[in-house]
Amino acid sequence: MALTDEGADRTGLTVPELDPSRVEEHALADWRKPAVLAEPLAMGRALWCIAFQVKSFLDDLAARWGGRPHAWCEEKAGDRGGVRAPRGANVVYLAPHPDDPESAAVTLRLLSRRGCAISEAVVCLSPAGVEDAFLSGRPGGGDGEPETVKARIRRDEQTRAAELFGLSAERLVFLGLDESGSLDRPAGVEAVFRYLAAAAPDVVVLPCGRDSNRTHVRVWEIFRGWAAGEAARSRRPVVGLYHEDPKTLSLRDDLFVCFGGETAEWKRGLLRAHASQQERNLRTLGAGFDERILGVNRAAAERAGRTAPEICRWAEAFEIEVFDTTERERPWHSKTN
Repeated sequence: MALTDEGADRTGLTVPELDPSRVEEHALADWRKPAVLAEPLAMGRALWCIAFQVKSFLDDLAARWGGRPHAWCEEKAGDRGGVRAPRGANVVYLAPHPDDPESAAVTLRLLSRRGCAISEAVVCLSPAGVEDAFLSGRPGGGDGEPETVKARIRRDEQTRAAELFGLSAERLVFLGLDESGSLDRPAGVEAVFRYLAAAAPDVVVLPCGRDSNRTHVRVWEIFRGWAAGEAARSRRPVVGLYHEDPKTLSLRDDLFVCFGGETAEWKRGLLRAHASQQERNLRTLGAGFDERILGVNRAAAERAGRTAPEICRWAEAFEIEVFDTTERERPWHSKTN
């Protein structure tokens, strides 16, 4: 369970009360308020259908919680593991850095094909991830302050990867926080909270916070603080899907999203859109960014074992956390799960 009986977040993160007048209306949230707002009944029916689909997913998950890990694949999203992927949900990928969304690209595409609205928010641009050698080797690399140019490179790479994925420009947002303390200050926490409040996600995908990367840890903590407060305030459940990363220290295998060679090559193309990271990984680790992520996916498929279809040699692995305040007992409320 994500909340104590008093509604406090177990992470220890203070959940600030947001002033609704300060919540920005991101273009990302526009799908929640289209032209049919002029027809309240039609809008009400649409939102009811979305809520019903998410509830069906949670009921499915509750009934089969003890049967984890579950498996989805692009051909049949849930039949093998018994839990069907949600339809019509509002899904946000909350990225600590540029390049993080590509680690869960197969899952995001699967959900998109099931009618879910996908959005991405990049919290930090992390210009330090671009080496000076990469900067000097690019046309115009010496134009402007190095940190500014590096930040632009990372932004451009994520924008290109999102285009290759098929994400429309208005569904990609850069929050512009820095990694040198912003995420530890109230203003930084509130910036993430304000974005999430405007986006109103049903499902949030992000790297697992049990990780050696400090920014991954902090963004995970902030999300969990927001989700706990949102569930308490709105009585609306929020699902966290925490995926594996090369720096993940531990992950409970609740879900495998399995895929084969053709999809692996598609994902490789997205990963290689981050040329600065591909080059840095090749130089420092002897393996490209694409191979590092796909290597994690190959290891996950081995762990999936019989859960995964035989044709799937790769898998994105997830831990699931459900934030809710329902009075009905749910299996994830148990501290032993």
